Amino acid sequence: HESFEYKYALLPMGKQYASVIGGENFGITTACKAKDACVEFLKFMQSAKNNAQWCEIAGKLPVRRDAIDHAPFLSEDERYVVFTEQMNYAVARGPHPEWPIISEALYSALQAALIGAKTPEQAIKDAAAVINPILEVTPIAE
Repeated sequence: HESFEYKYALLPMGKQYASVIGGENFGITTACKAKDACVEFLKFMQSAKNNAQWCEIAGKLPVRRDAIDHAPFLSEDERYVVFTEQMNYAVARGPHPEWPIISEALYSALQAALIGAKTPEQAIKDAAAVINPILEVTPIAE
């Protein structure tokens, strides 16, 4: 509602700021008949300058810190200014081979807590019951 005043801010900080980045992927299938051309296209799309231009056209945010230097639109909007600062603390999602299972446990816990199906304490306890055994076998590399 237009009468509701709000501002943008970095995500809250515990010991350090943290954020995730990513969500889109480009790839080449094994059935591709023009792999070399696809590789060149991916290199083209993922250069800092072209990534910035694609993000502006597509309404996306860059996943490369160096793309920010080629994206003046990011400094023209208060929301994007906060995003560019948050990029200093962002890491890619899924730093684990079992990330799909870990991710589902986390998102399910968050959803259960948000809709009131579980208390936050119970939701995170249930997620930990799924995640901890995975991390005991294969810890996340530092």
